[in-house]
Amino acid sequence: MESGILMRKFDPKEVTQILLKKANLNSLSAIEIQRQGYSKDLNCLNNANKYVSIHGGEVQFGWLLTITGNVLLQLTGHAVVKRKDGELLCVTLNENRQKSVKFALDNTVEKLAVGQFLPTKFIALIDDQSISEYISYLERHDQLRLSGADNSSSEIQHINEVCQQLYPKILALAKKHTARNDYCFCGSAIKAKKCCG
Repeated sequence: MESGILMRKFDPKEVTQILLKKANLNSLSAIEIQRQGYSKDLNCLNNANKYVSIHGGEVQFGWLLTITGNVLLQLTGHAVVKRKDGELLCVTLNENRQKSVKFALDNTVEKLAVGQFLPTKFIALIDDQSISEYISYLERHDQLRLSGADNSSSEIQHINEVCQQLYPKILALAKKHTARNDYCFCGSAIKAKKCCG
């Protein structure tokens, strides 16, 4: 990897109609994050159910959007609370998202859940064979996760190795497809011209 640059997933600063169309979503809303004392990471459905059992309201499902390198969109199934006053509240995420998160309400996510595991979708933002191949491995990884496989499984280890081998190609594509005035592909939340560009 060149110069030790890494790409982190990041929340899109601006969500255009083009991005929503690619994600097959109508809209995103910013919802407040109020992590609870009992909240556990990567356990949003249990966290939301616990909140509802204590305070009332109901669990709502939908998607969080993140971008990797400006070339890959990830939709992560997420459960939040609809409070008695009708407001949506996330009780899982931490303050890395600065007290709010953009959320796309979609209760069909509940039908895609496997037990407490919620699905993930991956969408290419550019047309390239390396991205398509990378996504196929990410999708298989997610299928294994939903089936209960852990990171010690030989297939997951193989997928991780292949993704690591593909990473330099994905990084090169990210650099190529990030304009100077775009948010940097590295995930810093800074414009590329003042960061890695």
